[in-house]
Amino acid sequence: MRLFGLIGKSLLHSSSAQYFKQKFEKENIIDAEFCLFELADIHDYKYIILENPNLNGLTVTSPFKQTIIPYITVLSDTAQQIGAVNVIDIKRKNHQIELYGYNTDYWGFEQALKKQLNGNEQYAIVLGNGGAAKAVEFVLNTLGFQYVLVSRTKSTKTITYNELSD
Repeated sequence: MRLFGLIGKSLLHSSSAQYFKQKFEKENIIDAEFCLFELADIHDYKYIILENPNLNGLTVTSPFKQTIIPYITVLSDTAQQIGAVNVIDIKRKNHQIELYGYNTDYWGFEQALKKQLNGNEQYAIVLGNGGAAKAVEFVLNTLGFQYVLVSRTKSTKTITYNELSD
């Protein structure tokens, strides 16, 4: 049985397991299951991989989208540009394990945003500065938006209200 899962610090809110269970049933995928793997610390990811030899891939959520990067064997160009990973493909060969890291958050956000645009938008507010927010910033930069980051922690990039109103 192929195994897939989600790693994150607190996963009580996650509907991923139910989503994938329904998706596997709908697609008639009978050789796969999806599990939630709560981690207290990012360094614990390796135990999940080692203890689950059928684990083929992981999705990554808060707060590990950025801190997982040093453990990735091959990082996609987009994930590297964004500075965050939310999908890991696990390759096992000759007792070696390689982790391929990708970012699909940007694509999902870009598709959703483009459906809402009418062509006049120039400004945005980004709430947060974690891994998902990095993907949002990537899309906004690509589309030429100016934006303000609003976060509980200090950000290195800020735009004042006066700059937005010019």
